[in-house]
Amino acid sequence: MNYYRLKLIAANTPGCLERVLNNSRTGGFDVYAFNASLCPARNHYEIDILVSGGTSQNTLILALLQESDIRSLTPCRQ
Repeated sequence: MNYYRLKLIAANTPGCLERVLNNSRTGGFDVYAFNASLCPARNHYEIDILVSGGTSQNTLILALLQESDIRSLTPCRQ
């Protein structure tokens, strides 16, 4: 099982956090940690997510980038 950590910046829109979680879970990944903090000055969320799965990290990245709420996505090394 591979572990992947991603940092995202997502728009503060209704359902945004749930869509990020849903994409992660339905893509065959288990979510181990999910931290989101709202940055009111810029009206966005800064999200740090740790997932594990047997699928490639690229699969998750491509699924998340298709969401209109995602403004930035950075894979982090474990």
